[in-house]
Amino acid sequence: MEHGGDVLVNEYPKEVFIKDSQTILSVKPEIVVGALHGIAKDKFTKLDVKNAVEKFLKTKLIGGNK
Repeated sequence: MEHGGDVLVNEYPKEVFIKDSQTILSVKPEIVVGALHGIAKDKFTKLDVKNAVEKFLKTKLIGGNK
């Protein structure tokens, strides 16, 4: 577990965020998979995943439709 200021912040396996992505983060599971791809961790806080999703959604894709 991590400490976020004075608040204890729980970590969960990434599978929890993928499975419940619609409820927890209001995004499709595929978005969470993409956002966490390449991050060498097994457990994340909600804030970790939220920040990764926001960064992922702001990233410009190479190729694709123009």
